[in-house]
Amino acid sequence: MLQFSIITITTFVTMLVSTTRFIATACFRKDISKVLPLFSIIYGVTLGLLGFFCTDIDMGKNFIEAFFIGLAAGSSATGFNQIGKQLYKDLDLNFDDDDEEDVKEDTNNVDDESFVSDSLEDL
Repeated sequence: MLQFSIITITTFVTMLVSTTRFIATACFRKDISKVLPLFSIIYGVTLGLLGFFCTDIDMGKNFIEAFFIGLAAGSSATGFNQIGKQLYKDLDLNFDDDDEEDVKEDTNNVDDESFVSDSLEDL
């Protein structure tokens, strides 16, 4: 018998939400970040109910249990997404800062007199 658990549904919901975000930004050029938790819950409940009605999948003993399993899976997919965002929110992950400072220092050391004399010779 195939096991279809909250962890499995959470994984599928995460992939579906990522695909939904990609399609919305690529095709419609809209940021739907505010409604992604709603999509996550809808996908979770849908997968939970599909798991209940499929005969090969054990998804609880009744319709209500399958609904709440899907609801919990969709909500946990949103929670996992937010955990990742919150952990990396305060970290400065820009590794090119040292290179930018070197470029700024090099441009500040330009000899102004040579620049002016070169430009006067061109005239």
